[in-house]
Amino acid sequence: MKTLFRNIRIVDPLSPRNGEILDLLFDNGKILLNGEECSTIIEAEGWSVSPGRVDLKSDIGEPGNEEAESYSSFAEAAQAGGYVAACTTPLRLPVTDSAPAVANLIQKSVGGKVRLMPIAAATKGGLGKELSEYFDLRNAGAVMVSDDTRLLNHSHLIKV
Repeated sequence: MKTLFRNIRIVDPLSPRNGEILDLLFDNGKILLNGEECSTIIEAEGWSVSPGRVDLKSDIGEPGNEEAESYSSFAEAAQAGGYVAACTTPLRLPVTDSAPAVANLIQKSVGGKVRLMPIAAATKGGLGKELSEYFDLRNAGAVMVSDDTRLLNHSHLIKV
């Protein structure tokens, strides 16, 4: 379905059109440069359009606390806020400190509304005592490692 948004503001600091007010034609969520007839016209004065956002610190209920929030409910809320991806915090239970845990999170978002980008625990169990397997975590798809707000408890970890 093609929809024309009239008088919508572009918000994209990397675009030469940043701040301009334009008419944009969308077809199933994609911007068309050249448009034919459209089925819907929306007066969008006061509205804006921007690239999708990435949440750099997201808590999600899955796995382990699905009754509080499932991937589906998380993705629905995130997408409504303009998010296309979310970095998941590592220290929820179970702790994301292994390659299978990272792969499981990524698999949840395959084909979904919001891409999950796992942050893996820097230390096993997030306990600050023994380093996680960084190479394996990265190969599984972790975007970074962190023990969130917890300190590394042993000086030998800092010498790595």
